[in-house]
Amino acid sequence: MSRSPSLVPCKDETRKTSPWFISIPPKLSETGKRQKRFFATKELALGEVKRIKVRKENHGNAAKLLGPADEQQSASALKLLRESGSEIQLAEIVSEYLKKKRQLEASKPLLEAWDLYTSRTDKKFRKAHLDNLKYTKKRLSPLHAKMVADLSTAELNECLEGAEASCLNAHSSGADGSHRDLASQCR
Repeated sequence: MSRSPSLVPCKDETRKTSPWFISIPPKLSETGKRQKRFFATKELALGEVKRIKVRKENHGNAAKLLGPADEQQSASALKLLRESGSEIQLAEIVSEYLKKKRQLEASKPLLEAWDLYTSRTDKKFRKAHLDNLKYTKKRLSPLHAKMVADLSTAELNECLEGAEASCLNAHSSGADGSHRDLASQCR
């Protein structure tokens, strides 16, 4: 177990004004960095030591885990959640954010993903299917640079707008013959 820092006022005889100081370790500092605070009297320095110790006691174990800057950010995030009326926990939000971040990092631009799919050697594609893919690739050209994880249903449908019904049917028919939105198949 790490020892608790001792906040003892010291006097710097070389200073004419505010000779008393306390050295505040990063964990207890409001900036999250080591601080040296100066005071005109020993009593003022002792008052600051007492304030720091009370703050540490009030925050208990959290004071050891979170620095003041992290504590302030957490409080701000929780305030925003409460103001929105949301009951979701902060840990859930962070977990979802990290999941989305991993998806984005693993994502590829649409053109690259398309080319990887069509160049597969483990699968034989029928000529009609390859022709449909070429046509659709051309229709989706405005989205080629966009990351697959960022594509929306509206963007895909907009690119396919105006296509002949027979073409859309070929792309949006399910195996059971039902029709679905093209974008929902691409997810």
